[in-house]
Amino acid sequence: MDFETLQHEGRAARFASVGDGTPVVLLHGFPDGPESWEPVASALAEAGHRAIVPYLRGYHPDTIVSGHTYGRDAFADDVAHLLDALELESAVLAGHDWGAAHVWSAVRSHPDRVRAVAPIAIPHPACIRPSPGCCGGSGTSSPSRPRGRIGERPATTSRTSRVSTAGGRHGGAARNVTRPSHG
Repeated sequence: MDFETLQHEGRAARFASVGDGTPVVLLHGFPDGPESWEPVASALAEAGHRAIVPYLRGYHPDTIVSGHTYGRDAFADDVAHLLDALELESAVLAGHDWGAAHVWSAVRSHPDRVRAVAPIAIPHPACIRPSPGCCGGSGTSSPSRPRGRIGERPATTSRTSRVSTAGGRHGGAARNVTRPSHG
């Protein structure tokens, strides 16, 4: 991917952009860099989308914002700043790991700028609660999930939905998938 730096309102945005069409911003995780999204960006471009792959704040010298914090609100504002610099009203946001946390922050702070989200590996913040029993009672957070033994199905009702696997390894067939309903 070829990266460029765009100056906007006194700040730099360092990113790569491939393809044309619906903008999809791909936010990398830690300790990864934006290069980790290269196969996905190429696939999105081939599918008729514009993949935009920025460096997150602090991952490239151009992205260091002197005198500013590295908190949740700052990263959410970085997403809006990138969209402003590219003159985009909104975009689909996809993020992996740390990038997924930024997706959730951007949704909270700038919902009008987000068309859709695809957070990978980080659940919605409302699903994360303190877990004093985790990690030796350290008080760290973990996703909220049904309790039970490994391999044991939760005692819930289930629903069946039709999932299309077009273009996938199942030859494009639709299949029924049964998922537990937690409710």
